[in-house]
Amino acid sequence: MLFVTLRAVVTLSPGQDLPDSVHTKLRQFYAYWLSKTVGDRIPALADIHPVDIPKLLSSIAILDRVDGDFRFRLLGEGVHPPCGHRFKGRMLRAAMAGERPCQTLREYELCADACRPVCIHNARETADGLDRRPFDRLLLPLAQDHRSVTMVIACTHYYRRGVTSTKNGSRSTRTAETPQSEAH
Repeated sequence: MLFVTLRAVVTLSPGQDLPDSVHTKLRQFYAYWLSKTVGDRIPALADIHPVDIPKLLSSIAILDRVDGDFRFRLLGEGVHPPCGHRFKGRMLRAAMAGERPCQTLREYELCADACRPVCIHNARETADGLDRRPFDRLLLPLAQDHRSVTMVIACTHYYRRGVTSTKNGSRSTRTAETPQSEAH
């Protein structure tokens, strides 16, 4: 199977803008999270109110930080179909087996260890037609004591094949990426 992969990971400084290509949904969620921060204070889960972000809830996942891994606490309905699995209660490392678990785990660890937002763009298509849709994902730290990260809240937008969205929400077609590796 031939994989075409382009994955960009950006760690954001406090208050730094998201890259221009990031979907509007993630921009809205980032603005909401920023509104819950005060100085160096990291928001806690209790600071996040579902009634404030009803249109984003289906794209949200919350993971607890547990002994060098992350446990899925909550997954929005929009996260389930592309994954094809029910992850609630499962550990990230086990749930992502065969789906680049080390890379995904490192991204969550980066968010938690650095206490900073992490923005990921994954453009992944397979030559045999399997539905591996590109996505944008924003990982944001949460801390019960407002200092030490105990959870990561993620907002994910999955794109239809070949379609991306710009900052203003208009659609554009992504150009083909270069093949990175070939699996036998």
